[in-house]
Amino acid sequence: FLFFIAVALITCGVLGIIRQRNPIIMLMCVVLIINASILILATVDRIRAVTDGSFMSVVLLIFTGILFAWGLGAIRQIYKDKQMADIDEFRRTPE
Repeated sequence: FLFFIAVALITCGVLGIIRQRNPIIMLMCVVLIINASILILATVDRIRAVTDGSFMSVVLLIFTGILFAWGLGAIRQIYKDKQMADIDEFRRTPE
């Protein structure tokens, strides 16, 4: 059952990255995919009755927090400098 939830979360994350042009939403979709992988690791640990994936889950959780904090800061700086909310506008902007 938890695998189906994780697959649904990964699917929502991938579709969000493909369909959205807002960088904050794209960052949140990446975080959603990483959290789904943590759910998969926890589910496999529970099925196998071992705790090998627990360390990896904690590492991924820390990585997700760092990614979100860094990404949100970078996106905020881009918004502040260029006043745009669309990835395509950022790509078309000359340096």
